[in-house]
Amino acid sequence: MSATVAERHGAASPRTDRLPRAFTFGEFARGALIAWLGFAPFVVLAYLLVGLFLDREASFYGIAIALFGFPITAIATVAGSPLAYLLGMRLRRRRRDLTHVVAFALYGGLWGFAVLFVMYWGDVFSDQETRFTVISCTIATSAAVVTGWWATSRLALRKDRSAMDPPIHIGSLFEPETATETKTEA
Repeated sequence: MSATVAERHGAASPRTDRLPRAFTFGEFARGALIAWLGFAPFVVLAYLLVGLFLDREASFYGIAIALFGFPITAIATVAGSPLAYLLGMRLRRRRRDLTHVVAFALYGGLWGFAVLFVMYWGDVFSDQETRFTVISCTIATSAAVVTGWWATSRLALRKDRSAMDPPIHIGSLFEPETATETKTEA
């Protein structure tokens, strides 16, 4: 029989034995926000790493995209969230982290590439500068989406674990006899 954490311990959790990775919409929204905010540092890092492989000075471009691309990434996050939500719904029966990490990394990379494809009107391989941007932003999007999922998953599962632990009352640790005694008036 599949009992939820809520049934066992009174905590509001959508996770059950059959759906170990079901998340509430609020938990999903938190993950999307973490992914959106995580994109900026990841794009700077991706530009630096890709720049090392291509022998290019890349730090300025990464910082510029991180700063000026914030509105674009907000729109991309909102536009990509329904598909990410459907992916999460599809994976809610899968317990293994690796399955989720691979799926959301692929989704993030494909979504990042799709957004850039639209932004460049399909001309994503026209010159080296464009290819450099596409590769860096695709890597950053993939890393940001995985980070959003990972942080949300860890927080939600930690909340469930803490709901299963009975609360400890400090007074009862030091004076166990008096914690259960009741005073009666004679």
